[in-house]
Amino acid sequence: MSKRYILILWFLLLTTVCFQVYGQNSESAQQNTSDKISLQLRDIDLTDVFRTLSEKSGMNIVAEAGVKGRVTLFLDDVKPKEALDIITKLYDLAYVKDGNTILVFTAQRYEAIYGKKFRDLTKMKVFPLKNTLADRIAPQLTSLKSKDGYVVTDSRSNSIIAVDVPKALREFADLIEVLDVPVSTRSFPLEHSSPAVIKEAITPFLSPSASIIIDGSTNRLLITDAKPNLDRISDIIEEYDIQPKVLAATFNLKYIPVESLAPKVSPQLTTGLGTIQMDSKTNSLIVTDLPSILDNIETIIKTFDRKPTEVLIEAKILQISLDEGNKLGVNWEAITDEIDNTDITISAQFRVLGDADEGLSISGGVLSEDRYTALIEMLATEGKTDLLSSPRLLVMNNTEARILVGSTVPYKTIDTREEDGTIRTFEKVTMTDVGVKLYVTPTISPDSVITMKIRPEVSSVTGYSDNIPIVEKSETETVVMVKDGATVLIGGLVREELRDDTKGIPILCKIPILGALFRSKTTQKLKTEMAIFITPRIVSGEVSDLENIEGLDLKNFKKKLDSAKAKE
Repeated sequence: MSKRYILILWFLLLTTVCFQVYGQNSESAQQNTSDKISLQLRDIDLTDVFRTLSEKSGMNIVAEAGVKGRVTLFLDDVKPKEALDIITKLYDLAYVKDGNTILVFTAQRYEAIYGKKFRDLTKMKVFPLKNTLADRIAPQLTSLKSKDGYVVTDSRSNSIIAVDVPKALREFADLIEVLDVPVSTRSFPLEHSSPAVIKEAITPFLSPSASIIIDGSTNRLLITDAKPNLDRISDIIEEYDIQPKVLAATFNLKYIPVESLAPKVSPQLTTGLGTIQMDSKTNSLIVTDLPSILDNIETIIKTFDRKPTEVLIEAKILQISLDEGNKLGVNWEAITDEIDNTDITISAQFRVLGDADEGLSISGGVLSEDRYTALIEMLATEGKTDLLSSPRLLVMNNTEARILVGSTVPYKTIDTREEDGTIRTFEKVTMTDVGVKLYVTPTISPDSVITMKIRPEVSSVTGYSDNIPIVEKSETETVVMVKDGATVLIGGLVREELRDDTKGIPILCKIPILGALFRSKTTQKLKTEMAIFITPRIVSGEVSDLENIEGLDLKNFKKKLDSAKAKE
């Protein structure tokens, strides 16, 4: 025995031991991956979860850096591969097997690397069609697809190619079975009804892929659809295509023009059957249609052709001369405080300028009828009060009433125009209104409350520039709501003007040149405030209703009433 022999024996012994150990480890690993395991995890980090799963199963699991989160999981008696599938599915993860190692990614990372989703449940199925064109059925299938599915058509093979989840594919197959049936084209001649009317009646009974062609020259319909549908449509057409009972009716309008009502009636007519004619001389509508349609039209006409309500606008426009004691305007609050039990509230709610600006400040309020006269009398204590105008104007509901107390100032302007290469100059006279203007638009509510849109305006000529008057104007606009017969007050319309006053010795002051020594000329600044009282009254237009209005001249009022109606 030599040393070489001893070394060979030791090498054989070590090799036998290593093979036995390797075989035992491999058998143990194979047994761990197939044996069932249990996991009881509560709020554990994902990396620790995979470490525990690796120790229990013997699988080599490597998670990339983006795999993060906390896991709570209770699994009992499951295979390691099932546990891995459950964890990755619940936490939107993916994995791939690389040799003996399992690599775990986020689902987004997996899709970016491999270009597809990890768990793609969609499948592809081809549906060949026998009777119907694929392009006709495809829109109905598209409405049933899932968010990840899609539908395409192959016109060469007349097939539909669908990619979707199994449930959607089963629904596609059921719908195609209903739609892909033999179709035929049938002609339906009409004797009484128009094709457009019949088309509207039968459309709800056609299949989605059906088609209708109207042949107006022969008054017939060409319909392509499944045979059972065509048989049912034939029965429907036979029921509808009968001699209709058409009647003509004349509707005499009392209050509104026939031209304004005809557009409201026309949409109610039966298509291809009903007709409408207007007679402007008698303000009448002549309608021809089915009896039921005529009843509907009569209801519509009664709704619109109602006697309009009118409003009598009574206005008083007063001018109050202001002295040094009230040069800033009438103190309305002080006046109303002196009237016992007054129902007026004065406030600067219609401000035209800012609070720090000098100029127009409009106050307003609502007066009860019995305090109206008392307030007028109190104004006499503030200065000389003149009644400039007391107009009464009857207007229709929702119609603007315009009142002007002032004058019209004419002035000339130069207008140039080119004619045939020559520039011609023309003089044109332009008119502008100055003074006190009042615009009132009343609206009556069902409970007889009147909402008025009021726009007062005060203007005056302060000078001229190139013979064109310079008009100083102050205006505002407000909306108030009052009861029938209550009075609205608008005050604070202050106006300032310069007035020349010449005094002299009679006869001597008129001597040329020397007369200037015997006369004197002074310029006086006059400041006035306009107060406007507006009283709306609801009237029906009947004589008995008008006689109750105090101070109303019925003859003159009748003329105004006829004039107002003519304008409307």
